[in-house]
Amino acid sequence: MSGRRPRIRQSGRWAGPLMGLVIAACAPPRQQCLSSRDCATSAACVNGACVGSGAPVAPAGTLPSPQQPPDPPPVRADGLKPLCFETRSPMTIPRGNLMVAEHNGLIYAFGGDAGQITKIAEVYHPAHDTWRRIASMPTARQAGAAVAVGDQIHVIGGKDQQYVHGVHEVYWPAINTWTQLDPPPIDWGGVARVSAVVIGTHIYVSLVGPNAQWAIYDTTEQTWQVQALTIGATHSLISVGDHIYGIAEGPVVVDYSVNEGAWASLAPLVHETNDPSIPAGRLAWQSEQLYYVGATLQTRGLGGDTLQHFPDSARWQYSGTLSIARRSFGLAQTAGRLYVAGGFTKEQSGQYIPSAALEVSCQ
Repeated sequence: MSGRRPRIRQSGRWAGPLMGLVIAACAPPRQQCLSSRDCATSAACVNGACVGSGAPVAPAGTLPSPQQPPDPPPVRADGLKPLCFETRSPMTIPRGNLMVAEHNGLIYAFGGDAGQITKIAEVYHPAHDTWRRIASMPTARQAGAAVAVGDQIHVIGGKDQQYVHGVHEVYWPAINTWTQLDPPPIDWGGVARVSAVVIGTHIYVSLVGPNAQWAIYDTTEQTWQVQALTIGATHSLISVGDHIYGIAEGPVVVDYSVNEGAWASLAPLVHETNDPSIPAGRLAWQSEQLYYVGATLQTRGLGGDTLQHFPDSARWQYSGTLSIARRSFGLAQTAGRLYVAGGFTKEQSGQYIPSAALEVSCQ
């Protein structure tokens, strides 16, 4: 991540209401859609309706399945190119709620829900587009956090179908071996989700539960410090310079300044999930811009859309769609590209099933 302070508004107050994701209005009536392939050539599918530069609306017809890869969105009115994603070789097993981390240009995937909670671990080589199994985690779990520090990958917390595991296991890629360290000294009984980021030699861990807590691990001294999360339960953490961004209940994106030790609210998220306190997607930082990957504007609760944050107007705008709509995936970044692995897709019956899919943002 860049050390330069990101150009994000540091205030909980907004100049105006959150604007809808309208690029330009279509001539009424608007055609319903699931992706831009349902609209005219110069139009795009936004929030379930065709909008564009005034081109005639495409003839009505049968909408494609939400799983069908959409056309890449057109260049927006502001001239910025939206994110697009390309499929890559899938993981060796399908799973959601997995823990994903980047280390030395490789993507590591740990555990998750594969129909049953698994301890399987594997690594993806972007240059060869191949996955390889590595030593399994000592403890099978999902919904924990994985971060790389130096020559180690720390996998913290998680749960199976019955118990929350307050564990702190460390994977050593060079020797394909696991060791165990002390976990955060808290009551793990009510922890529902764990998220973590690294700044310098410290791991910042958000523990989402009845009592939202903030645990900071000094990797040099191997000691923990636990504090209350004054902003409330926060997850999907990413670090940019000396700032940490996360999603708090609302949901709203929040910003923590490590140097100042203070939180600030940024922008509420636009989405359509049944549980607004736990959105389906993840925050990401790409090309000096803040994104939310996995919004549910077009994909009806599955989490396939991408939003870009515009600090000058305090709003989010639609910025592309995953080829495979899904939720509860893992996300990592290397060489300026985002890698979206696994998650849950939704069948016609309404049942969520694990996915092995891997997508990477276009260059």
